[in-house]
Amino acid sequence: MLCVSVLTLDTQALAEDAPVKVSDLDDKSFLVTTKGKQANSSNISVPKATKIGIQVVYSPTQNPVLNKIRERYMKAQVWERVFEPVNDVLKFKNPTTFQMAECGAPGAFWYPAQWRMVMCYEMILNAKFGFEANGVSKQDIDAKVHGAIIGIAWHEFGHFINSEFDLPVVGNTEDAADQVSTLVLIGQNSDSVSMAKAHAEMQAHGESDAYMKAAAALLGAAPKAMQTLKAHMIRHSGGKKRRHNTLCLIYGSDPTRYANLVGGNGLHPMRAARCEEEFQSVSRAWTKLLMPHSHAPQDIIRKRCTTATKKLLALMGAEGAPAGAIKKAMAAQENAIAQCTADYLKDQKATQKRIQCVRFAKTFQEARACK
Repeated sequence: MLCVSVLTLDTQALAEDAPVKVSDLDDKSFLVTTKGKQANSSNISVPKATKIGIQVVYSPTQNPVLNKIRERYMKAQVWERVFEPVNDVLKFKNPTTFQMAECGAPGAFWYPAQWRMVMCYEMILNAKFGFEANGVSKQDIDAKVHGAIIGIAWHEFGHFINSEFDLPVVGNTEDAADQVSTLVLIGQNSDSVSMAKAHAEMQAHGESDAYMKAAAALLGAAPKAMQTLKAHMIRHSGGKKRRHNTLCLIYGSDPTRYANLVGGNGLHPMRAARCEEEFQSVSRAWTKLLMPHSHAPQDIIRKRCTTATKKLLALMGAEGAPAGAIKKAMAAQENAIAQCTADYLKDQKATQKRIQCVRFAKTFQEARACK
């Protein structure tokens, strides 16, 4: 299988975390309040990004339902876990913000003039509603919504890197962003592949009869003129097509492992026959496009080990460790970074997981316990 390491941007730790709980939120009552509105976050105030790379902002909201979403995503450090490690991998040139915000209606955006990606709080409730309308059980809702929202975030990231590196993307830029999202997620493990599938399912659900009926019952039917206008003007491919494109890349990455994606409600065998070739072509193209904008593997490893080591020292100081112990740890800092780098080269998966754990630990004891 062709290596897509450039797009393997360390979602490992995120995939292994429990999804943010949304199954207890009242999406229907809230979504009624968005009736007739269009999502817009272009005028929402954002703290100015002060350093090169992606920084995360959780904008405040007065709505109690949306505030619960904000608090839960902040507590889990969802977007820090997704995007901070990416800063180690790619040679970003611009200070860029990933922002969660109240938009008035569901949506997710990339604003190139502002160097800002936006995930609307309302999008989480819309995803929950869509999965519910299509019969997903309450016990599976949290994982499905979490996966779909992570997939959407990587989709917006796909738009961002096109702008950041002025990439010569040919064809539908929305399809290209879907490719980035899918390649990032399938480059990890079965949990993150499930996220790619959930993102694909969400696109297809948006066109399903069950969703249309549920949305019409809740919000009223959209005017015919608007339906026709949307069909002609929308830049995204159809939801079912987007789902099949994603499933094809997943299947093509490992036809034996994902053989169950063919037939039934999955891929048509005629499409599946070409998916391995399609995956190789798409993967090769994105790797070639991003390789010049990527740090060398050794530099990435050292940056991550340095971040984790400095985090340990910072937690020691913040929790009042004896001055002698801090001085000794600081003197041994370079040796600790060198040992971490050596461990990383021996066992990337385990060391990467430990570094992520330390990076987002809240106490020194918690960081020391990372394995």
